[in-house]
Amino acid sequence: MFARWFGDTTSEDEDGDEDGLVLPPPGSVAARRVPAGPPASPAVLERADPPAPDSPLAKTVARWGQIADWAGGGLAGSHLKHVTTNPWGWSGTLLLRPGLTLDDAQARRRNLDSALGTRPGSVRLDQDPTRADRVTLRMVEQDPLERPIHWRGPQVGSVTQPLPLGPLEDGSAMLLPVAGQCVLIAGIRGSGKSGVLNVVVGELAACPDVVLWGLDLKHGLELGPWASVFDRIARTLPDAEALLEAADRIRTARGELLAREGTKREWRPTPERPALVVVCDEQGRLRESPTAVARLEAIATMGRSLGVWLVSATQYPTVELLGSSELRSQYTCMVLLRVQRKQHVNVVLGEGAAAAGWNAHEIDPDKPGVCYLHAPGATSPKLGRAWQLTDRMVIQVAAHYALHRPHLDLISAQAASAVPAQDPSPSAGPSPSWAPAAGPRRSAWPTQAAAAIVPVPPRAVPSLAGDGDRALAVLIHALRAAGPAGRTIGELKAATGMSRSWVYLRLRELVEANRVTRVDRGRWCLTSPTTAPPGGHGP
Repeated sequence: MFARWFGDTTSEDEDGDEDGLVLPPPGSVAARRVPAGPPASPAVLERADPPAPDSPLAKTVARWGQIADWAGGGLAGSHLKHVTTNPWGWSGTLLLRPGLTLDDAQARRRNLDSALGTRPGSVRLDQDPTRADRVTLRMVEQDPLERPIHWRGPQVGSVTQPLPLGPLEDGSAMLLPVAGQCVLIAGIRGSGKSGVLNVVVGELAACPDVVLWGLDLKHGLELGPWASVFDRIARTLPDAEALLEAADRIRTARGELLAREGTKREWRPTPERPALVVVCDEQGRLRESPTAVARLEAIATMGRSLGVWLVSATQYPTVELLGSSELRSQYTCMVLLRVQRKQHVNVVLGEGAAAAGWNAHEIDPDKPGVCYLHAPGATSPKLGRAWQLTDRMVIQVAAHYALHRPHLDLISAQAASAVPAQDPSPSAGPSPSWAPAAGPRRSAWPTQAAAAIVPVPPRAVPSLAGDGDRALAVLIHALRAAGPAGRTIGELKAATGMSRSWVYLRLRELVEANRVTRVDRGRWCLTSPTTAPPGGHGP
């Protein structure tokens, strides 16, 4: 389905342009995944042959005792068994001397490169899961991750499925779980961090059971091309504080809902009750706001079972830039691209990670997107390379899924759009503990559209301040211009520039005021004698 455009190479067609893209309808992606291997057929990926007699590899196996003694340390006295070849080198099982472990062998990995006479960094050592004194030795003579590999399109249909980020060097898929996790993507400038974020957002855009919010304090430049699939994006620090506060209110509201229902202990995402994933680019920019860091900590600590999850990215993964040691400890999945220093590896993955083979500080600067994944089910240091998305891919995928994105469930939407009441006057009588908020600030709205609106009675729709007033006027104007055919949530979101939850709540208020009618599934129009059914339809 994706073969014409999401190919295995970065080549272009004869016209110098990429082939066209055909994307599946939202939510229709099959549960099975397209194999995430490098540019080779499945038959090649699965091939593992014994070395030919008199081949250089056969000679290496025959003199392994001498090679191991040259490498020394934990490798001296080891035995090499069960050697097979593959398209990029060979692998075998090392039987270590009694009392030695993978850590002892890892300490001599560079020495083994020298003893074998191969290029630096060719040797990989992985733990055999069945015995502590056995290690899988992989020799990567030809790098399968040498060239960028184009993304093949969304491969999952639910946020509950691990997201395929790209191939590992052994041909298997690099699978990133997002559901119930806090994800950290770390790498210095030019390492390919934005590319990993693009893969994550591209996969989630096709999932009908997740709402996306974004934090992008670089003027929205990173997440901007994906804006149409995001329900809300904060581009300034005050907006980021407001967005995180709203996400934390959603967490609280969902916890209270599950407690009242009494049948579930965790939020199970569906299109009607989707999860919320907050994507944060350059998390280090939030450290200037203790409020934002505190909200992130609360979401990371208590949001996992309530369907409020984090995907954060940072250039320099120091505790100072991450905001706090508490926040650092909450990240359960790490994508580690090239970093400057060995100690940065240990900051992200824990003390001793670099010595155990997670050598992100040694990744080739000319291979952006090459990374390690440390996550449930991925605890061995295997290099992978994230798929590459071109600008055209991003534009097409975002446009395809924009009008089909889910909106927050009513409880979550109400929590997101509410702020604590501010010191009500004693003479005003009792006030509710929550009041409607104006929503995120946007750019100025068309004044000619606002001027053409028939005012809504003030008691019918709670008053909104500033941008909210103008956005409400634009929303009503858009409905009026549509006539009886009405407008969809996506069209109204695009017209007003406000979030999906804001549009949804304004429509609900207008329906209750008998000013708007739902004329078809997912479409609304201004109420007229011919469109208003008895009692109206709620959004």
